Amino acid sequence: MRRRFSFRQCWTTALLGILGLSGANTLPAAEDNAPIYQWQRQYYGKLNGQEQLLYTRGFERSILSFADFDGDGDEDLFVGKSDGRIALFRNPGDNQFRLETEDFSAFQEDVQNSRKVRVKRVIDVGTNAAPTWFDIDDDGDLDLFVGSGDGTIFFYQNRGNALLPVLELVTPAYMKIQVNGNSVPSFSDVNADRAADLLLGNQQGDTKLFYNQGIATRALFCPDVPSQRSRIKGCEKARTQLIGNISPEVDATPTFVDWEGDGDQDILVGKSRGRIDFYLNRGTKLQPEWELESSRFLFINTGGFAAPRFFDVNRDGYPELLIGTRTSRILYYENRDPITNGLKQVAALRRVNLDPRKAPLALMEEACAQIDVFPNCLPPLLEGFGLPLEVTTLEEIVERSLRPSPSFLSTEIGPDVVPDPQASSNAAAPGNMYTMQVNAPVVNDEETTTETTEPPVSREARSRNRYWPVTENFFNIGELLPEDRHTLVTAGDWDGDGDSDLLLGSRSGALYAYINQGGTEDPDWSRVEFPALAPNGRSFSAPSLADLDGDGDLDILVGREDGTLDLLRNEGSKESPDWQMAEVRFAKIDIGSRSTPLIRDLDGDSDLDLLVGNSQGFLIYFENQGSSEKANFVLESARFANAQSASGNAVPAIFQWDDDENADLLIGESSGTLQLLTHQPQPSYPVSLGWQQQAQIWQDLETVGSSAPFLVDLNGDQQQDLLVGDEDGHLLSWLFIGKQQPTDIALPEPVMTANTLERPRIVEGQDFADLPPAPTIQVVPPPTPILPREPIYELVSQRFAGQNFGNRAVPALLDLDGDGDLDLIVGNRRGELRSFQNDPENGSDRWNLMDENFLEYSGGANAAPVFADVDSDGDKDLLVGNESGSVLFWENRGTPEFPEFFRDPRPMNGVTSGRNSIPAIYDVNQDGRADLLLGNFGGNMRLYLQEANGTGFRFRLYHRRFLDLDVGLGAVPVFADFNNDQQNELVVGSDGGRLIEFRPADATQDTPWGWKLNDGPLAKLSMPVGGVPVFVDYDSDGDLDLIVGTEAGDLQFYRNKAIEEN
Repeated sequence: MRRRFSFRQCWTTALLGILGLSGANTLPAAEDNAPIYQWQRQYYGKLNGQEQLLYTRGFERSILSFADFDGDGDEDLFVGKSDGRIALFRNPGDNQFRLETEDFSAFQEDVQNSRKVRVKRVIDVGTNAAPTWFDIDDDGDLDLFVGSGDGTIFFYQNRGNALLPVLELVTPAYMKIQVNGNSVPSFSDVNADRAADLLLGNQQGDTKLFYNQGIATRALFCPDVPSQRSRIKGCEKARTQLIGNISPEVDATPTFVDWEGDGDQDILVGKSRGRIDFYLNRGTKLQPEWELESSRFLFINTGGFAAPRFFDVNRDGYPELLIGTRTSRILYYENRDPITNGLKQVAALRRVNLDPRKAPLALMEEACAQIDVFPNCLPPLLEGFGLPLEVTTLEEIVERSLRPSPSFLSTEIGPDVVPDPQASSNAAAPGNMYTMQVNAPVVNDEETTTETTEPPVSREARSRNRYWPVTENFFNIGELLPEDRHTLVTAGDWDGDGDSDLLLGSRSGALYAYINQGGTEDPDWSRVEFPALAPNGRSFSAPSLADLDGDGDLDILVGREDGTLDLLRNEGSKESPDWQMAEVRFAKIDIGSRSTPLIRDLDGDSDLDLLVGNSQGFLIYFENQGSSEKANFVLESARFANAQSASGNAVPAIFQWDDDENADLLIGESSGTLQLLTHQPQPSYPVSLGWQQQAQIWQDLETVGSSAPFLVDLNGDQQQDLLVGDEDGHLLSWLFIGKQQPTDIALPEPVMTANTLERPRIVEGQDFADLPPAPTIQVVPPPTPILPREPIYELVSQRFAGQNFGNRAVPALLDLDGDGDLDLIVGNRRGELRSFQNDPENGSDRWNLMDENFLEYSGGANAAPVFADVDSDGDKDLLVGNESGSVLFWENRGTPEFPEFFRDPRPMNGVTSGRNSIPAIYDVNQDGRADLLLGNFGGNMRLYLQEANGTGFRFRLYHRRFLDLDVGLGAVPVFADFNNDQQNELVVGSDGGRLIEFRPADATQDTPWGWKLNDGPLAKLSMPVGGVPVFVDYDSDGDLDLIVGTEAGDLQFYRNKAIEEN
């Protein structure tokens, strides 16, 4: 029998002594006993069969910034918005950017209980956020700068590293620079002094260059006012250069680009009326000189506010052009190099691989050689480039192909070009986004060109950049209220197919009906139009669906701006509605203005009652004193629940908040917040009494204004999800993933952040024998002794199962079909969870792909599956880590032989590792419950201890840096008894391929954790990059073999020969 001192007991005893805390639990105050809801924000949904960015607050006045801020090799996209916040579109590796959050966050210093602490908060600069990333301190990671509406620059320093960024607000006024509103910063070393300079646009229309007076590791930007510079050391000789002023237009939004590919920086400046200025650098890398080359760059016109940015989306070496606008639309222009594009049209070259990055003439000469000798190669080349036969040299083909846009002043026709007056207000449709006039008929083609027989002038801005309009909707945003505002939402099954359909009200008064063609679990909205849904003199329409005449189909009651209600009766059927205007000023109800009806049985008498919000923020209650077939609404309360939304325009929604049998109430209002009231009625009291406000701002959910909530099951889990309309015409969506009662949650406990273990204090007259005894751990020998054997691993296959599983493959094995052999699931970087059935043939394993998304997994990239008995019921459950650092849990409610997995998010609420979580399960503190160890991308491990939670269980963070271990990058913990000593060892893998082994030990001063580092046989193995070890008795010989996932996507198989050789 072995005795192991519990490090948990040691730490708890010491901590209680230090803090003077008793072991008694203290429950929260009664008013704080509201349930804690867990919501998952949904951004994407289906519209007409296509996934689109459907549920967002919008991206008005977008300013884009591309940056690989997390060191994964792919630039992510950050979007500054008019609301002062930043959206993050994550790049999964293929430049198909996907929205991760509308509210990017960072750390900042705060004061709590008279102590300075770091808290993570949403970045909010007030209005008009303009983000840009640059390594300003030359420490190898990117820092964040955000321009703001008040003209300052917020500076967030990266205090982590290139792979694990930790952004913290240093100052909201970087270098005390402030311009006249709407600062737009950009950085580049324009004079080759190895110190980045600052280009800054502003609302007044100036674009100024602040030269860096410091060095690469310590920047110094001096104020624009000379009298202020003299007081700052190092600024005595500083200078600021005015690049240009766009007056009478405003909002200069500059960006750098090397237009000619000559290694120096040119400048583009977007303007408030939708056009762009282009400044060409006619100087050198050491002494730049910018001249205005075009005041209407490529004749592009966004119709108002243009923020150009360049990024190589298709990775062909030529950057595409993206332009933020005053709306949420991002214009996208593809860059088609005229040389490469022309060569693609030559039939003789279609199967020839040419390097598009070669110099134009060299590329042309190589193409000629592939076709025939010169001049025999000319005819097919001229045909491909669309040039006349008069062209007799390769140089002339290049020269004509690289002629600049006639919008440039340096061309002979540039100064005479007149902008097309028809293109002055709005961007044209894709394929004809800009047009021009040259005292001749307008040429409308995908790219406007102008022929001239005059030789080119030497100052022409020649470039291989040619921009073709592709889309005005780069983010693929779907609109449920096209060109309308003030979304008010309701839902119901008005086509009788068992799923909920949408009905949206609007400022125009029109009603927008969307039928669900996707089913209960995956809605796919498709608009259906009915004549009765037209405005018909209404404005601010607010619909509510209910069967008001007892005929089994849904009618519509519509609120109006004038405070009355319209009734649209369904003259069709439950499956095929036909709404017709039945009654204006329904029931002669008039509640003042902005009526928002909700029809529900509020008093429990089995007929429908009516609750109506109004512009003053009150709720007016009408009791149905008729029947379900013929309603008779009678005013019962002009101030239902004694509720009022302080900002006005109350929009009620009913749902089940707490666990009693009474319905509770959500109220949207003009401020954009949601108010919660719960109902605890007394016997014989009217339904309008017994309400208590629980939250003025519920769950911290907020919209831009005029929040309009409605609850409906959107994913078929029998739980009410939340839809909220807002004043800008957006519809926001949150999926409900579980809730907890505060009484089920223990008081917060201090979390260890360093490897510190203090001895309990010994008072006078007491020794260690007087302390409570440490728990003992019994190791009961099995009936038949098994001698421990150190493993002997031999590499058998570098391509286990004969296939590649996708980058960053993470395997897990379990008999999934009850046939007695192990089946395989593999997670990968793309977020797939592939499952393979083992179907042996002729004595050899044969792996058949069964599913690319096992259990319909959709939990995100870097899926990391692990089979383990989490709930101690004798069968193995499934855990899956992911890139976000969370863990998804599926409980096995079947048997060990025939598993049946059911998703349960509750045990993992609040569990996170930081990034790239990889879970491992083991009873670390020997209390009979399986604990959770999480590896992460930073090379550390977090320990969560399992504890009871009502009838279930949950995990509580116990240590942020278990074993005080840092493996570099990518910690992969695994518990396994690979030496047959009847107790698990701990193996920690890493991205570098090294395996670190720990073995159980008595808790002493040298091994306070109960684990001892061991230089065993695993240390001698050379693992591949990104190695993820999994131990399993694959050959059924009684010892654990080793299967290793790799970054390249293959699986390696090591057979354990220990039993065979012994």
